[in-house]
Amino acid sequence: MSFDYRVSVIVPIYNQEPYLEAAINSLIRQTIKPKEIEILLIDDGSTDASPMICDEFANHYPNIHVVHKTNGGLSDARNCGINNAQGKYLMFLDGDDTLREDTVEAVVDFFDKHYDEVDLVTYPSVSLKNGQPTSPHYRYQTLKQSGVYDLTKWDNIFAAVTRIEVCVKNLAEDNILFSSDRSFRHEDEKYCTDVILNKLKIGFVNKGAYFYERQPEGIQNTYFHAFYIFENTMTFWEEEFGRFESMVPQYLQALFVSDCAWKIRSDILFPYHYDKQHFEEAVDRIKTLLKRVDVEVISAHPALNHFQRAYLLQLGDRNVSCLAGPSHLALTADKKLVYSRSKIEIILLKTIATPDALIIKGFLKSPCFQFTEKPNLYARLNSEDRFSTETVKVKKSSWSYNNAKTETNLFWGFTYEIKINSIANQALLSFEVDYMGMRHETNYYFMPKAIFSLKAPKRLAIYRGNFEIRFTNNVFVISRLDSEEIQKQKTSSEKQLDIPLAAKYARMTARSISQHRRIWLYHDCHGVEKNNAYYQFIHDIKMDDGIDRYYVVNDDLKKVEHLFSNTELRNVIRFKSKKHKLLFLSAERIITAYVEATNWQPFGKKAMRYYQDITHAKVTYLQHGVLHAHQPWKYSMDRLLIDSEVVSTDFEIQNLCKNYCFNQNDLIPAGMPRYDYLNENEKSDRRILLAPSWRKYLVRQKKDGQWLGIQNVFAKSLFFKELSTLLNSAELTSLLEEHDYILELKLHPILSELYRDYFRFDSRRIQLAPESVNESKYRIFITDFSSYRFDFVYLKRTIMYFFPDYELFSSGMCDYRETDLPLDGTFGNITTTANEAVSELRSILERGGNPEEKYRKQMDGFFLYNDNSQCDRIYDAIISDSTY
Repeated sequence: MSFDYRVSVIVPIYNQEPYLEAAINSLIRQTIKPKEIEILLIDDGSTDASPMICDEFANHYPNIHVVHKTNGGLSDARNCGINNAQGKYLMFLDGDDTLREDTVEAVVDFFDKHYDEVDLVTYPSVSLKNGQPTSPHYRYQTLKQSGVYDLTKWDNIFAAVTRIEVCVKNLAEDNILFSSDRSFRHEDEKYCTDVILNKLKIGFVNKGAYFYERQPEGIQNTYFHAFYIFENTMTFWEEEFGRFESMVPQYLQALFVSDCAWKIRSDILFPYHYDKQHFEEAVDRIKTLLKRVDVEVISAHPALNHFQRAYLLQLGDRNVSCLAGPSHLALTADKKLVYSRSKIEIILLKTIATPDALIIKGFLKSPCFQFTEKPNLYARLNSEDRFSTETVKVKKSSWSYNNAKTETNLFWGFTYEIKINSIANQALLSFEVDYMGMRHETNYYFMPKAIFSLKAPKRLAIYRGNFEIRFTNNVFVISRLDSEEIQKQKTSSEKQLDIPLAAKYARMTARSISQHRRIWLYHDCHGVEKNNAYYQFIHDIKMDDGIDRYYVVNDDLKKVEHLFSNTELRNVIRFKSKKHKLLFLSAERIITAYVEATNWQPFGKKAMRYYQDITHAKVTYLQHGVLHAHQPWKYSMDRLLIDSEVVSTDFEIQNLCKNYCFNQNDLIPAGMPRYDYLNENEKSDRRILLAPSWRKYLVRQKKDGQWLGIQNVFAKSLFFKELSTLLNSAELTSLLEEHDYILELKLHPILSELYRDYFRFDSRRIQLAPESVNESKYRIFITDFSSYRFDFVYLKRTIMYFFPDYELFSSGMCDYRETDLPLDGTFGNITTTANEAVSELRSILERGGNPEEKYRKQMDGFFLYNDNSQCDRIYDAIISDSTY
């Protein structure tokens, strides 16, 4: 077979105008001779300037050939290139990626030398995020030196060739093609695997590089979500495994395990939107494949840690046993050793020191726990006058959701408090674990709030009152010192801290401020004009109690000046300003309506290491609504950097204590501050508020603090189409006319900023709601899974649910997939289509816009208080807690 070129590089292109020149130029600059390389540009029906760019290059370079075709998708474009290629070898480059200059020559030279040995040669790829290289893929723990790798050998099974940084032979009519099913997202992996399985050998060239920019966070997870591709994915793996009647090649086994691993971490493996029977059948399909994976492949897989391996072994119904000896713990699966350790890990989440007590919160972590009994934890205190052992109560920790939104492991959480004011001179505090009848040694890992992190500055100690607390050799050392010695130790410790000079100055200044002033800081969120913290600040600043209060604004100060009196405005400061940072380090209390530390902590993780030991503020979370979204992996007490949480309902108290690792004393049952400004007795207008929640799957990651839209995805989404159908329904307009109502659409702020202009209304009775609304003025509220509904429960207004994309929600594509409080049948009825929504709304309007009696009864007494005294109760609860 004769060829016009040594190699053809196939570039599929669809609307890649911003990146295309860089991609093509990276091929033009290749060190291989131009006459030896064919550059095939496959324009897949682009609607931007990409076709003109392609033609312009082709006019200047004779080895650049362009094919213009109707849009058929990425695989169809690559297949078109394969069928038109005139080179001996085929390589691929996507239109938004680039190749290093020496890549093509190095690869084809190597292939020429090993042509009969392999059908595929691969080379290094470099993933870029915002232009910076990310961590190398685990395949490069295997692929290090140039050579031929036999994938039947154990040392090579984790080579994992799954992307298109490959070169293959041009076999003309016998070429393997990419799967052209546009809903199949494993086309690269299938193509490479189909080529490799013929010989189970590959070549690797440790020269050149394929550079590709990682997809924005969330986009890849959307494309690969089980909602879209579960059936295709399972069919792919079942067919690949089905090629082999007995043992599946371990290389193929390892590919499947890797696919399961990253999808579990991203919560996109399981089709949660299936009904119970079909879901169980789907899980059984995964289990059936896992049963054909050798235990050794799972237990050694570099994409998994010990805990993930234990989960996959459990998911695959392997016979797992735990063994405990005097100096080790071990796990076996199918009688093969898969885990062995001499110590049990204690993760310390928080170490809270007050003048009177040391409070330690953490959890015990071992892959053995999910297979056997609960461990026993003991605190041992050794001092001059006593030696005591105390049993520490343990309960399931939310960290059992281990890097996943599925409960993959079983870890045991604990809280231990020691009254240090009873210590005369010095005491040593340590923890021991009794597990399966054996005492086991422990090692510690400190989370940022636990202060004594290995990443913290050296010689770090905590000073509270007359006590110094250190951690050394797995022991907490608590020493009582007189005032002079305390000051001496503080000074010595400060001098020896290995931190920047500016940080030392900030520490010194903050300590001086906190000695003379009591400071409380109040936070809402960027882009939110008024929320719970604002209302609490307005209430508290009037108190004559000797406390200096500041409201911290994460926006342009000029935009919020109108919200404050001149007196209040003097205590409004800019987020991350120098003043804010010093006040944060000095603060006694932080009161925030948004729980994420990025909303109220002015320092990044690295900088906080310099200050963690001197910060002593208690953080109170006001919430911005009633928590009803099931997210224990995010909102559990052992996940949050808070000390107390304000709740408004008995439902929250029961739910948080049962499912979110809270104790009752962590909660302040006072009600939300903004409810002081909601009045159920205020007469409503003949108005309906339609307020759908945000959709994570319709936006891209934050970039420079902003969310980016995906216009083509949004316009085609079921959410937009069904919502638009409702809003432009002639029947809805007629209904509003008949009953003299106005319907206002209030989009979530993120969606409003990105997609507001997509909505057009034919009726004057349907309009966009103003940015700030008075909820009391609306008689009827329509929403989906938004916690905004609880404002209208408080007002005892009629509620109905309109859920145009319910299956997408239940699949987990909106960050969570279920609610702790049921939607349908709680405060209102659920509808999932525009026609159902109009029908339900008709029933509501025909009864005068009032809630059904059964829903009115649910609303009565749902909130603990309805007396406009929420701010008073919160103030009283916080001011009476004077522990530190």
